[in-house]
Amino acid sequence: MGLLDEYHFQQTSDLETRKRWWDAYQRYRSLVNENQLRVRLEPGVMAIADNWRVSHGRDGFQEGKDTHRYLRTFYLNWNHMQGRLLETHIDETLELDEIM
Repeated sequence: MGLLDEYHFQQTSDLETRKRWWDAYQRYRSLVNENQLRVRLEPGVMAIADNWRVSHGRDGFQEGKDTHRYLRTFYLNWNHMQGRLLETHIDETLELDEIM
C-alpha cells in the first residue's frame, strides 16, 4: 500500500470517484475530531503511542524561558515489551525502568 499520489489520482479518476473520495475523507476527519482524547502531560510525564494502533498528534507549543518540550522518538520490540508486562502480572501504571 502506498501513499495517495494526488496528481495521479486526479488524472486517472473520474469526477464522481474524486467526489466520493472527498466525502469519505471528510467523514473520516469528522470522526477523528469527534473522538479525540486530549491529555495535558505534567512535567516529567512520558506518553507512549503505538503507531500501528492509534493516530496521534500534538498541539502547537510555544517555548519560553521556563518551558521546554522534550520530544524524542524511539522504537521498541513489542514482543519483548509484552513478555515483560506479562511477567510482572501488574495492571497498574509502571515506571519505564520497572518494565525494561
